[in-house]
Amino acid sequence: GKWKEEEKLLFMERLKEVGPDAGWGIFSMKIPGRVGYQCSNMYRHLIEQGEIKDDNYLIDEKGKAHFLKNKDKQKSGKKGGGYARVTLGIKLGKSTGKFGKCGEPTYS
Repeated sequence: GKWKEEEKLLFMERLKEVGPDAGWGIFSMKIPGRVGYQCSNMYRHLIEQGEIKDDNYLIDEKGKAHFLKNKDKQKSGKKGGGYARVTLGIKLGKSTGKFGKCGEPTYS
């Protein structure tokens, strides 16, 4: 179902805490009533809305986010690139509409 503002805030705090590479099942454990695939879908939605920027995703001409697989990371056996690649911008309540550094959402 639709995410409430409180859930979205929990999501953003969890993203700040563990990043997107923790595994969505583990990620979702701190968001009551949500499971991994819902958090994964929310993450993709936030990328599509421009609230999160993740260099591992490409937005197509229809505005849909697609994960880009990095062959170098796959060869090295590393999953993802760590959440330093993610920029958060929170558009809840009184938002600045600006992106902060990784893990540092901007509020007004």
